[in-house]
Amino acid sequence: RRWALCSPRNMAHSPCQKSMRALRHIIVGDVRADRFSRRLFNRFQHNSKGNNGFDAGRLDPSLLSAMDPGMDVASLSPYLPVPHPVAHCMLEMADAGPRDVHYELGSGDGRVNFCAVQEFGVAKSVGVEIDSFWIQRSRHEWKKTRLSLNHHLNDDKLSFIQADLMNSQHSVWRSMQEESTIVTMYFVSNALEMLEPSFQNLKNKKIVTCGYPIPNWTPEKIDKKHGLEIRLYNTAGL
Repeated sequence: RRWALCSPRNMAHSPCQKSMRALRHIIVGDVRADRFSRRLFNRFQHNSKGNNGFDAGRLDPSLLSAMDPGMDVASLSPYLPVPHPVAHCMLEMADAGPRDVHYELGSGDGRVNFCAVQEFGVAKSVGVEIDSFWIQRSRHEWKKTRLSLNHHLNDDKLSFIQADLMNSQHSVWRSMQEESTIVTMYFVSNALEMLEPSFQNLKNKKIVTCGYPIPNWTPEKIDKKHGLEIRLYNTAGL
């Protein structure tokens, strides 16, 4: 799910110095982009088969045609936006509603956050992303959305934070522990494994993953949408 999970020091040692920018023209909910996302996901999944996750050095050369040399590739997980029906299913599985505070890790273009606010009416949604491009774009889309609705939605109902999730001491983890009720994400297995110690500190939360399971965790529910497995974990027992 994420280019954005990696810190610069991790990316510096990446075996491939190209990254995907083909999806940067996406408008939230763009059906064509969602189809492209699913095709790329299937191909990345094939390339990482038996590898527990994403390895840039093992990419099929044909994938490079969808990439641009302008950015460094991350070594943990590719950035692939979830199709809108998948985002909706993730939030529906968590029974999101007006009393919930939602965090999306690796928020990209913010589509899961917009879905949480506009379709589920959560009290607050926060997108966490390392790439400043996506942070700026998401904030711009939120501003346009509020203008189109004559500011009927409070500005602080949706926000985007630039943060490296690999830094377990970042204040965003403390904020998640203090206020979130639902945490969603789309990361590959090795990324989830590296983040799992931080997940352990998120008590009494509903954590929803798309595509891959959290290693050694038992999901409360499992569903499948557009070929992507969605899992709900409840940390109340941790």
